[in-house]
Order: sequence, then C-alpha cells, then structure tokens
Amino acid sequence: MQNSEEKLEELFSEILELDQEKIKNNKDADIFTQLKVDSLLALEVLAAAERAFNIKIEDEEVKDLNTFNNILALVNKKIARGSPCPKTPKK
Repeated sequence: MQNSEEKLEELFSEILELDQEKIKNNKDADIFTQLKVDSLLALEVLAAAERAFNIKIEDEEVKDLNTFNNILALVNKKIARGSPCPKTPKK
C-alpha cells in the first residue's frame, strides 16, 4: 500500500506530466515559478488529492500550497484529523 507521499508523487507525475524523479528532487520548489505549472493544473492536482485522500481542501488554504511539501503537509494534517470530504447530495 502506498503512503501519502508516494500517492501524491504519482498524482503530480500523472497530472503535471513530470518525471517522478524530478518531483522527488524538487519537493520544495515553487510549482508555479520553478516547475512552470499553471494555476489550472495546480487546481487539478488539488482536486485529485481531495479525491485520492478523501479530504476537503478549503479555498482559504489554497493560497499557501505552492510546493509539493506544502501540499503533502496539508494532506497529512487532514488525514490525521480524519477530515473527510463532504459528500455531494444526490439530486
């Protein structure tokens, strides 16, 4: 079973089309300026993380999520808290 770091690396690699080795070597790099990720792809990564880890990332938390390690820290914090993603009511 993958840990949260490995799963997040996989999501980054798939969505951002980056080699996992590049991700491993740049975990503190700013994803926007150093890794050249645009805001739509960054939001796609966050949405994928919400689904993969069954968490909810609040709008006010997004502004601080500019590195892999920042995103990982938030994911781990929410997993530890048991912060499940609210289910969307069926219509």
